[in-house]
Amino acid sequence: MADSGTKTYKAAKRYIYAWGDGKAEGNGTMKDLLGGKGAGLAEMTNAGLPVPPGFTISTEVCNIFYQGKGGIPAAIDREVSEHVKKLERAAGATLGSTENPLLVSVRSGARACRSTPHASGTSRPSSAWWPSSSSPPCCSPPE
Repeated sequence: MADSGTKTYKAAKRYIYAWGDGKAEGNGTMKDLLGGKGAGLAEMTNAGLPVPPGFTISTEVCNIFYQGKGGIPAAIDREVSEHVKKLERAAGATLGSTENPLLVSVRSGARACRSTPHASGTSRPSSAWWPSSSSPPCCSPPE
């Protein structure tokens, strides 16, 4: 078969789904990937309800964390940082600032992580993102 000269590219894997300004990258049918809270926020945004901007880290990041024996790839860390910067710009506040702090809700309990101890009630402080030696917000380490 002759080469047509066109290249095929594999789409990059998506791990973060944002919402804001009346648009969401996810929807209510994505509970397995976004968790119930993330899917609900996306659906409310898509329905036109006034939802503050934010993003959901997919449940796949929890799986990556445990498969990588407690590590998150640098590319995902960078993607999270980029989304935090977008939230800072949208809110006119800075995460970790003592003068004008960005206040966020970091929730856990995504469906894929519920089997881990303490996962359903755990939240991380919002003054700093998770250090690479600890669990991402969706996951509590097994005991």
